[in-house]
Amino acid sequence: MSMLEFLHSIMSTHAPGVKMVIADFGGTGVDTAKLPAIAAALTKQAQQHFALPPPYGYGISATIRAGSGPHDVQPDEWVIGLLSKADQPDALGYHDETPNGKPLIKVFPLLLDAQDPDGLSVTISHEVCEALADPNGARAAQSRDGKFWAYEVCDAVEATSYLIDGIKVSNFVLPPYFEPVKKLTGLKLDWMGLCKHPLEILPGGYGQWFDPSKGWTMVQHAERAPQKYRAELIRLGLKGRTGRRQEAFPIEKR
Repeated sequence: MSMLEFLHSIMSTHAPGVKMVIADFGGTGVDTAKLPAIAAALTKQAQQHFALPPPYGYGISATIRAGSGPHDVQPDEWVIGLLSKADQPDALGYHDETPNGKPLIKVFPLLLDAQDPDGLSVTISHEVCEALADPNGARAAQSRDGKFWAYEVCDAVEATSYLIDGIKVSNFVLPPYFEPVKKLTGLKLDWMGLCKHPLEILPGGYGQWFDPSKGWTMVQHAERAPQKYRAELIRLGLKGRTGRRQEAFPIEKR
């Protein structure tokens, strides 16, 4: 039995972890009959992939269900709200927090239909992973050169996805991507095994690092930048599919 098979076997009985609910607030054009299958695939991703202990995952699990509407929300659940109108210019989705500090995910399906027709499940998956890794958008990892990288686990690989039971979910980077170990033998930097070195930006992805003397800098792939709407969100100081940063920042290509 391989190490990953062993970890999958011991994680099969773990606690459900964070509870989340997908709530359609109406006017989104979403076929709600498809939401239970999306929720089931996201739960598998959270429990069988994301929740593996470091360095193979983040050790954080979640159970996601499809609610019957905006009023079908339990007090202990994080809301994944499907909304008809974006409250940030051209945003497809991002994670934020409620006034009392509970993580809140917002997704805008009508804009997804126009910009990314197959992206609903991928966008929700992206936000679920990033909300689990950094619930309040405050974490950063310091690299060996002293830069602080925003702890966004999907941005660098966001143009890549994989299937769970026929549902597309987002790829995500793994802890060694931010916290390099001396030997990477047998370890991956992202779930799909596409990154070859720590802090690599895959085509169509981006990252953000902070230097106290320079502020925030966005890094994008030199040959394939994020989609146009993503770059505009970054220019405005937003974190793409994720929450907000308070400063707009220059772009570095690599």
